[in-house]
Order: sequence, then C-alpha cells, then structure tokens
Amino acid sequence: MSNDSAERHIFRDEVRPESSNRPLSKKKVFFFWTLILLILFSLSEILSYVIITSAIPSRIKVRIGKGDAELRVKQREGFSSAGPRIIRPPQGVDIKDINSETLLLFNPHLGWDYPPNIVYELSGDIYSHGPNGERINVTNYGATSIATYGDSFTYGAEVGDAETWQTFLASKIKSNVLNFGIGGSGTDQALLKYKMHDNMSPRVVFLGIFPENINRVVNVYRPFYSHHEANALTKPRFVAEDDKFRLLTNPISRVEDVKKLLDTGFVRQLGEFDYWYQLDHKLPRISFPYVYSLFRYRKPVFEQITLSASRIMPSAFKPVFPWNLYSEPEPFSVMRYIVDSFVETAESRGSIPVIVIMPHKDQVQEL
Repeated sequence: MSNDSAERHIFRDEVRPESSNRPLSKKKVFFFWTLILLILFSLSEILSYVIITSAIPSRIKVRIGKGDAELRVKQREGFSSAGPRIIRPPQGVDIKDINSETLLLFNPHLGWDYPPNIVYELSGDIYSHGPNGERINVTNYGATSIATYGDSFTYGAEVGDAETWQTFLASKIKSNVLNFGIGGSGTDQALLKYKMHDNMSPRVVFLGIFPENINRVVNVYRPFYSHHEANALTKPRFVAEDDKFRLLTNPISRVEDVKKLLDTGFVRQLGEFDYWYQLDHKLPRISFPYVYSLFRYRKPVFEQITLSASRIMPSAFKPVFPWNLYSEPEPFSVMRYIVDSFVETAESRGSIPVIVIMPHKDQVQEL
C-alpha cells in the first residue's frame, strides 16, 4: 500500500463519526416501537371495521341498539298517518268512529284483518271486500274453485281489484278465486284464518308463502320485527315445546286494550316470546375498539367469508347464510308445523292443498 493510500485510509478512520456506533437511547427505542404498534393497531382497527360492516347484512345492522321497549312506545306516540280513505265502512260501523287504521283492522283472534264489506282507497288503488272479508275480484262466475291465503303478495297490495293475480287466474279457469290474503301478516295468521273458515270447502286451497314470511311466524308485536311500523298490532304465534307446538293467542283480545301498547312494561312483556325482540337485545354494538367488535361478531363474519369462498370454489365450501331462519331449528320447525297443519286441515275438508312459494331476488340468489 502506498503512503498516499495509507494516509487516506487513516484519514477516513479519523473523520468517521463516533455516533455511528453509539446505541439508540431507550427513549428513541420506546417511541419507535410505540409508533409501530400504533400503526399496526390502526390498521387492524380499519380492517376490522371494514370486515364487520361488509359481513353483517344491512337488515341486521339497522337493528343494533334499537331493541328497547321504550323506543317502540315513543315511536308509537309520535306516529301519525292519514291512512286509507274509507269509501264504504264495514257493516254496522259509523265512519265517525273510525279514527285510525289500527282500530279499523284490529282482530281479536288474528291480530289484524279486513272487516267484512269494507271498501277503501289507498295510493290511487281501490280495495273492495266481501261479506267474509275476502277481497273482491272483478270476475263473477257461477262457481268458486279456489280460495287463497297468505300475506300482501297473496292479497295483491299496491294493485287494484282488477289487477290481482286471483282475478287473472279466475279468468283463466272460468271460476271464482277467493282472496283471503292479509297485508303484513305471517303464515301462522294465514293458517288460523283458514281454520276459522270451517264452513268453506273449495276444491283447491292455496297457501302463499313469501320466503321472508318465516321471519313473521316468530314475531308477536309487528314493530319488534319491522321497526318503522309504529301503528301495527300484536299477533298470535306458535311456539315449539319439545316435539309439540303450542299456540300463544293474541296478547290483545279487545280493541279497547290497544292502548296498552303505550305502556312500556306491557310492551316489554310482549318481547318474551318474540324472536326479534330477543335478537335485538343480544346484538352487540359495533363500536371502538373494532377488533373487539369483530371478535363478538366472529360467527356471522366467518359465515360470510365461507359464503364468499363458496361462490369462488363451490365444491370446496358449503354456503352458509347469516341470520337465515330456515337454518335455525326453532323458526324452521314452526314454519314446517304451520304448512303441515294447513295441508292436514285442507285434506280433512276434502280440499286439495297447494303450497305456493313466491321467491324474491335474494332468495333465488341464495338458492
């Protein structure tokens, strides 16, 4: 090595900063790892929030924090609606006595139903009813072959008398088709209404089932299930007890007792056998820290992940749908019992039972 090279090497050693070999202070190490942990925590919080909000269906998210009886009472107190325009009141009812749709539709056995011979107008459509509360079709044949029972899809809500599917069916078969649908009702109410008609024996009876109806057969007070319906009423429901089923009659059997729905204690009692009231009380709030919320919602989140994976690799993953009551033993057993009872009742009366499934888009996609 030449003298010049040796001198340059020595010079470089001499001018090298002594701080380069000095260990970081404990304070700097602490702040460094604190920053790393803070970044990781923030990322995990963001990821957890995205996963929860994406995995939990909107129909469930809107229920979180809204399960108190007090909310249902306040909602009812503040409810106001013009309701339908009465064209012809029920027989024996003074139009001046009808001050709300609730009192008009109240039924002590079913919860709510259409009074005989009432005719009303709502949103431009005319709804006419006959002597047994059935919706009148515009057909007039000499015979009646079919009677139909179900919810608003059977009733023909939002269409006029001449546009119900019963009217079109009657025109096809050249025989009257009775329409005993009830808007907003459950399949259990349809069964009970059919059983009340023990003096009718049409050749065929239809039970119309909208797949969502399973949510209604485990409901006692309509606003527990559908929060925005403050003016709804209570209804009967079947409960499963071991291998048997028991009917819980309508909690309100007199129209003058409808005012009890403004009593928080009474409303809270209604929730004892109401699936949706119980669910709302069990739903954890989605809040900070979202990692903890994710842990509490781990089951539906895992089901949603499995569902997404099944669409990519259907042979490897079986789809599971969160909060699908057809997958829950008690609601599904109640629905099966209702359908079986309808079939048995029809056959005992010499009628042919037909179960009509009216699928909606989500149901088709799930299947």
